[in-house]
Amino acid sequence: MAPDSRNDGRPPAPSTDFPVVWETDGDALWHWTLDDEEPAPYLRPSDGWARHGIVHAHEYWHGPVIDIRQARFNSYEYSARVLRRDPPSESIARAGRALESLEALIDNIEARWDNDWSPRIQSALHEFESFDPASAGDRELAAAIERAHVPGHVLWEVHFELVFGCGYIRRQFDAYCHDVFGADTELGTATLTAGDRNMSVASGEALVALVEFVHGKPALETLILEESWPAMAARLEASPEGRALHERLAAFIAQFGRKLTAGLLGPTWEEAPELVLSNVRALLKLGGDFGKGQRERVVADKQRRLAGARQVLAGMPSAVRTEFERLYRSACVATRLMEDHNYYIDQQSAYFHRRLIMEAARRLVHQKRLPAVADVSWTTEGELARALVDHDLPLVMLVTERAQEASAWRGRRPPREMGGPEPSLPPHPLFGPQDAPSALAANADSGFLTGLGASRGVVLARVRIVRDLAGASALMPGEILVTTVTSPSWATWYPILGGLVTETGGILTHAAVVAREFGIPAVVAVRGATTALHDGDLVELDGRAGTVRVVEPV
Repeated sequence: MAPDSRNDGRPPAPSTDFPVVWETDGDALWHWTLDDEEPAPYLRPSDGWARHGIVHAHEYWHGPVIDIRQARFNSYEYSARVLRRDPPSESIARAGRALESLEALIDNIEARWDNDWSPRIQSALHEFESFDPASAGDRELAAAIERAHVPGHVLWEVHFELVFGCGYIRRQFDAYCHDVFGADTELGTATLTAGDRNMSVASGEALVALVEFVHGKPALETLILEESWPAMAARLEASPEGRALHERLAAFIAQFGRKLTAGLLGPTWEEAPELVLSNVRALLKLGGDFGKGQRERVVADKQRRLAGARQVLAGMPSAVRTEFERLYRSACVATRLMEDHNYYIDQQSAYFHRRLIMEAARRLVHQKRLPAVADVSWTTEGELARALVDHDLPLVMLVTERAQEASAWRGRRPPREMGGPEPSLPPHPLFGPQDAPSALAANADSGFLTGLGASRGVVLARVRIVRDLAGASALMPGEILVTTVTSPSWATWYPILGGLVTETGGILTHAAVVAREFGIPAVVAVRGATTALHDGDLVELDGRAGTVRVVEPV
C-alpha cells in the first residue's frame, strides 16, 4: 500500500552526515521516525511481538493503523505507520464503532480482565513455562525459537488491547472531572487513583519487608552493607537469622526476579541476586520508615481529595454523581491494570524470550560458532534458529560485519524524522491529547528545562544521571533521578528518590504512574535531560508545572 499523502510537502533531502539509500523509491515517501538514538541490535526481547500487538489492537478497537513498517538506516532503526485510506464516511463509522466498544469497557473492565485478558495471558505463559530450553536438543530449541512468536503475539495482543482501553477510560475520567470541577481542578486520575496497590507497588513493599527484617540486626546489616553476594550467601547459612533472610530473599526473587536489567543481555534479578541486595543496601542507608510514610501520605491525600470531590458532588444532580462514581470505579481498575500488565506481560514475555535466545547463544559460543554471547544481539531469530541446525551458516562473519557497521555509525546524530510528511490521523477516540513538545532546545543553555508535569510537588535536590538500571546503585537517598526512561524494574528505587526526570514518556506511562503512587515530584518528556544536566547539579523540580531549573551547577 502506498504511503498516505494527504499532507502536502516534499520529502527532506537526506543529510550529508547521515546519507540514506532507500531500498525502493516508494520508501522515500513514507514518514520514518527514529526508534532509538543508538544503533539498534537486530534482536531484542519482545520487540517484534510489540509491533504486532499495536497493529492488532488497532484492528480490535477499530483504529486507523493497519501496519508498522520497520527499516534500518546506517544501523539505526526507524518505523513508519501505515494508515487506512478510508473515505471520510468509513473513518467516521470506524470511530463510532470504536467509541461504542470503548464505552462498553468502562462498565465491564474488571470482567474483561478476569474472563478474557488474564486467561489469555496465563495460557501463553504456560506455553512458555512448559518448555525447558536447557534440556532440549538443538533442533527442539530451534523449533521453539521459531515458534516463540505464537504465545508472544498473544501476550502483546492483550497488552495493547488493555493499554488502549485503559488509556481511554483514564482520559474520560479526567475529562469528566474537568467538566464538573472546573478547568483548573487537580482532581482526576493523577490524584484520585494515586496510592492504589498494584504489582509494581507490591514489589516495592516486598523489598521494604526484606529491609525491615534486616534492620536492627547488626550481624545481618553488616553482611548486607559490606559483603558481596557470593560471600554473603555462604555466611547466611551460619545462623538462624541468616537462613531466614536467605529464605525471604529466595521468595522475593521467585515472585519478582524475572525483571530484565539491561535488555537482552540481562542479567535478571533471578540470575544476579546482588542486584536485589543493592536495593536493600540503598534502603538501609535511607533509614527511617524506608519510604512507607511517603506512600501513606499519598493515600491519605487521595482520600482527602476524594471526600472533597464527593462533598461538592452532593449538591449536584444524582445523574452527575452516578456518572462520577461509574467513571471513578473504572479509572481505578484501569490504573491498576496499566501497572499490572507490565508484570504479567512485559516482564514475563521478555524473560521467556531471553531464556530461549541466551540458551542458543551459549551453545553457539561453546561450539565456537559465535564469538561471544553478547554477539547474539546482531542476529535475527530466524538466523539463530538456523544456526543451531546448519553448521555452515557463517554466523561469525555476519555478526562481526553488523557490529562493525554499528560501531562506525555510533555517535552520529540521526534525524528524528525522514522521508515524506507525517500522515494526518483521522479523529478517533483512541487518540488522546499528544505529549506536549519539550522546550529544551530553546532554554537548555539558560538552565531551565521543561517537559510534562507528571507528579505534583516541588523539590530542591542534587541530580544523579543514571543511564541504565545497573547504574542505579550510585543513587543516594533524596537525589533526583534523571534518566531516559524507567521500566517496572526501577520500581524498588522509588522510595529513596527525591524526584524524577525522564527524557521520554507521558503522564500515563510507568514512570509517571509509579511516581504519583509514591508521592515523588516528577517531570517526563524532557528531551535531552541526561546531557543538559550533570551529576551533582542542584536543581528545583516542579512536578506540577513540568519544569526543572538549575539553581547551582557543578
